[in-house]
Amino acid sequence: MKALTFAADLAKKYDAELLIVHVVIDGKLSDQDRHLLETEYATEIGDRIRQLHTQTAEDVNVEFLPQALLLRHDEAATIIRDFFGERLLSSAEESAREIGASKVNTTMAHGDPAKMILAIAEESHVDLIALGSRGSGEWRALLLGSVSSKVAHMAHCSVTLVR
Repeated sequence: MKALTFAADLAKKYDAELLIVHVVIDGKLSDQDRHLLETEYATEIGDRIRQLHTQTAEDVNVEFLPQALLLRHDEAATIIRDFFGERLLSSAEESAREIGASKVNTTMAHGDPAKMILAIAEESHVDLIALGSRGSGEWRALLLGSVSSKVAHMAHCSVTLVR
């Protein structure tokens, strides 16, 4: 949120375009996301997943049912992650506009966060990447490499890490 506030404030001051990027990654849902799913969004996401199953149930050959179910499970997980991504981007755009940024765009991508941020930044010819920095610890960053570290070292433009 601090990086968004920083970037939106800059966009306001310089009447610049603000591109908010969210990268969806595979993996388990966090406990917080699971709780939101169960309490706030279960009906809406359930409707999307039921629609997915209804559209394909008639087309599935019984012989291939296990493979089809696995595929549908992956697609359902993608629907859930995309749903949260859409909500996050919508909220971020609203916050940026409240701060005073007037030219706000959002985009969602799938894949490795650092690679996608770098690709989108280059494609969009951005002048600055403002990125949050989560303190994952020196040892973990050394072993795995963090998104902010990768972006800072590989970006074609200036990068500001916001703590």
